[in-house]
Amino acid sequence: MRSPIRCTLSLILMLAATACRPAAEPQGEPAAPAPDSAGSPPAAGGISAPADDPRAEALRTYADLVHVSYAASAAEARALTAAIEALLATPTESTLAEARKAWANGHSSYSLTEVFRFYGGPIDAPGSGPEGRINAWPLDEAYLDAVEGQPEAGLVNATAAHPQLTTELLLSLNEQGGETHISTGWHAIEFLLWGQDLSPEGPGARPVTDFQPGAGPNVERRRALLRLLAAQLEADLQQLVAAWDPAADGNYRAEFLALPPQEALGKVLTGMGSLSGAELMGERMTVPFATQDQEEEVNCFSDTSLAAFLADQDGIGNVWRGAYGPEDVGPGVGALLEAAGRQDLATELDQALLAAREAIAAIPAPFDQAILGIPGSRGPKSVEAALLALERQTELLGEAATALGVQVQPAE
Repeated sequence: MRSPIRCTLSLILMLAATACRPAAEPQGEPAAPAPDSAGSPPAAGGISAPADDPRAEALRTYADLVHVSYAASAAEARALTAAIEALLATPTESTLAEARKAWANGHSSYSLTEVFRFYGGPIDAPGSGPEGRINAWPLDEAYLDAVEGQPEAGLVNATAAHPQLTTELLLSLNEQGGETHISTGWHAIEFLLWGQDLSPEGPGARPVTDFQPGAGPNVERRRALLRLLAAQLEADLQQLVAAWDPAADGNYRAEFLALPPQEALGKVLTGMGSLSGAELMGERMTVPFATQDQEEEVNCFSDTSLAAFLADQDGIGNVWRGAYGPEDVGPGVGALLEAAGRQDLATELDQALLAAREAIAAIPAPFDQAILGIPGSRGPKSVEAALLALERQTELLGEAATALGVQVQPAE
């Protein structure tokens, strides 16, 4: 009998491969209706399937859901910018707390969108996708600012090498010389707001004096850096909103809806399966649990990783149901399985999605302490249970791809 833990680094490599493996060829005819037999090309901005094809409505629902989700995330980024401006105008414990709250709300909202990754869409298109600027991690703190034992470290204190901080500089330095050299995005802002997490029981505790003019060396540079980071995050998210805007012509949404339905569905299932398995189960949870390295925790400065995990899971659920939280958008992937006569598999996936969410929610906060618990204690047992639930969910998503006759492919 296999150990219930199954938390090894080799598992991550296996997940990364299997999450993007093409679905097995279905026996007989595909369950979903075939593309328009007339073979006529789709109208500009239209969808290459007859109007009565259930895939057409489900794919429009998906495109609408992507746009709604990115628009909500962009709105939260604007709220974060406003909170940061309030902090910089009046640096107090209260305004710092509000900025941290706005960051936590904003990052959770962004995490709902991560199910739209992994297939070379606007978020992670090779050479142009902004994902690496938005949410790259883990982050080397000393690349940005002073850390314990290195009071002059980081970009904030590099006055000779970089006399002026600009957006262009930040973009050029992001991941320069190493993938942990992060100079933009959610986690750079997180580190500036919280500082290093040196507490075994709570998040980082950067003092508000770090943002008070005249209170220490290079405070003005730290203030300028925080403002630049917020502005770039807003711009990157707005780029994604525009790419999926239903009112725009010639954007990615139009290209997506013009794809052959089975190809478009393959992208949808790729995003769902890759987030469920290789990313959430693998990189985000298995790696820190297997290594017991708190630096591998995704939101390690704010100790809000569990909120990010739940939002990732909810994003998968949104695509499955065709909903944004409680608001229905239209038929989702689950409806396509039902239309294909696979109510049994749809029901099983409903249950698996709920079970995975409940298992994640049962992990005691903060996550960086749960992974360090004594084997067999509540923390490790709850993480193990969540990993098993995510493994089952990922397996069933693969079965759904097979049942729908779609190919699940890695992003180019």
